[in-house]
Amino acid sequence: MMPRPCVAAAFFFTLLPLAACRTIGADARGQWRLCDIVSHPEAAEGQTVTFRAMIRSDGLEHTVLLDEACPKQGIVPSSFSAGAGAEVSTAVDAFPPGKRGKRIDALWTGVIQREGRMIELRVTDICDVHVSKP
Repeated sequence: MMPRPCVAAAFFFTLLPLAACRTIGADARGQWRLCDIVSHPEAAEGQTVTFRAMIRSDGLEHTVLLDEACPKQGIVPSSFSAGAGAEVSTAVDAFPPGKRGKRIDALWTGVIQREGRMIELRVTDICDVHVSKP
């Protein structure tokens, strides 16, 4: 006996929202998405997270981690642990201050903290650094 079309359709449309819903948090590799962190910082606050991001810095004082999928939102890297960040600092310092067009991508690990609306990453590790020159 074949299922009735309306019963099959009801079953399908009941499960459809579950398939479209994405959970906020780490994926199967243990990595987060920067866009998820900035959209739902309460889900990551106080946790050690790993995510891929590009660093935007003027080489002087303004530095932010960004993702092209949500370019108007970012995370401020702060308080680098000993050894973390040497490769990124070298890459940032290789360009004159204020130079546009540099792109530095890396895999960032640290603890998420919030201070008001600002989201910070207390950096514990940076790896897989890629530099694209202008």
